[in-house]
Amino acid sequence: MKAQLLHLNNNLTHSFNARRDNTPQYHNIWHYHEELELIYFAEGSGTQFIGDSVRRFESGDITLVGSNLPHYWLFDEIYLKEDNPQVADIRVLHFKENFWGMNSPISLRTKTSKT
Repeated sequence: MKAQLLHLNNNLTHSFNARRDNTPQYHNIWHYHEELELIYFAEGSGTQFIGDSVRRFESGDITLVGSNLPHYWLFDEIYLKEDNPQVADIRVLHFKENFWGMNSPISLRTKTSKT
């Protein structure tokens, strides 16, 4: 399945975008975006797919997803039921690698060693 490019609503006067979700369906598409994503699952559990990694997530987990890395979260059935679903609590922060500024001594870029 090909990942879908999402264009997040970024205002040039803000260095990051934060939101809080209670409906996990929002996270159930295979997608990627330029921004890094820091996600905190205050309440929720299921399976996370990030690049070629597949693993379980639970309430209390925090995950940092790199720029342009395909990902999605498949919540457990209890959160997806039509009638009386379990409420999730998901905090999401999107930001670009240079959110501290172009000339900042702090960088989130990772260096790859050649072997």
